[in-house]
Amino acid sequence: MSTVTALSGSNLPISIGNTLNIGVRPSASGSTGTTAYGTTALTAQQGASAVSKALTNATSIFTALTTLQNQIQQAGASPDKATAAALTANIGKLKTQIDQLAAGAKVGNANLLANTQGSVSVATTSGVRVNIATQALDSTSLGLGSLSVTDAASLRAAAGKVARAVGQSQLAVYRLQTADGAVGTAPAASAAATAYGTAIGNQVAGTSANTASAAVEKALTNQDTALNATGYSNSGSATNNLAQLQSFFSLFA
Repeated sequence: MSTVTALSGSNLPISIGNTLNIGVRPSASGSTGTTAYGTTALTAQQGASAVSKALTNATSIFTALTTLQNQIQQAGASPDKATAAALTANIGKLKTQIDQLAAGAKVGNANLLANTQGSVSVATTSGVRVNIATQALDSTSLGLGSLSVTDAASLRAAAGKVARAVGQSQLAVYRLQTADGAVGTAPAASAAATAYGTAIGNQVAGTSANTASAAVEKALTNQDTALNATGYSNSGSATNNLAQLQSFFSLFA
């Protein structure tokens, strides 16, 4: 097996021979049997379970963050003491919830929402090997460790940090949706996908043009088309996904 390294910020699947890399790329070192940052090897069943659990929990994290984002927006430019205290209390509860969800995504020795390994490598029943990069979604990794609201300045800072965390969790869900189709697990109409779509709909309502949120929204629109192009909503077959990657890449030309 060739060495793989994390491809930071990228969710585009890369097909090399009979291997599909999601969020990882081959290393130039060409080492055999090892992976950069450590990789956990999984059977098809183990991989399906790990991806499914991570997708469900990442969706819950994304949904919770968008709820907090809406609460911050509704607080106005200068929150009073009661509003600031309520937001800080909600942030504390959210961080606990996020940490529980991130830790709870562990299946066997694999956790795609933690940085305990760089990636997992799934040997699918079709013979395709799927390498999936992990993306830590605990509160510290999301930049929420010291978050609190006391005045207008701290509210603005909190709004920025939460917006960034929303983006990180959103991209993690996208990566896991792609992986979910590749390892042949649940179809796109799963509860996690439905919850994700609802959260996106709520989030887009407050999106302004020419902003980072608008850019992410556009990317997500491409994502929906991309998922259809890879056959995710139809079969979840890694073989079908590999055969249709050309149409996937054309979306980003």
